[in-house]
Amino acid sequence: MTEMTITRFRELADAFGGNLERWPEQERDAALALLSKTPDLSPVLHASSELDALLDGFMNDAELHDTGFMRDPILEQGGGFDIRGLLNSLWPFGGLWQPAAGLAVASLAGFLVGVNIDDLSATEASTAYTDQLTIVERALGADALEIDQ
Repeated sequence: MTEMTITRFRELADAFGGNLERWPEQERDAALALLSKTPDLSPVLHASSELDALLDGFMNDAELHDTGFMRDPILEQGGGFDIRGLLNSLWPFGGLWQPAAGLAVASLAGFLVGVNIDDLSATEASTAYTDQLTIVERALGADALEIDQ
């Protein structure tokens, strides 16, 4: 048997209550030994026993459900899958058309920006400019037109 600390005694009293018979079997002898050496721990057991009695006074789940105090709306709908309830829990701010419309507009804006932006690097852009000058020169009939860039 290992010795029990006061902290461990308090933890077990909080977890298992004031009745030592509810404590883990391997902890009981050490708890009784500590309790005999430290009578100041008796109020800890007494307080836990009071809490146990208070908790025992509560209704069980069936009684609590009958009072309507803890009604679960999902369970009251028959326990079936409810897509509307799921969507409302995901987006509780109103109709689902709002985020869907926002997503559609953002997607369209991204598409339009992506299509209209030149994706040419600096080297390719200067080559395109040079090609355009050549086309203008040939259109004007000049062999060598000097245009400052």
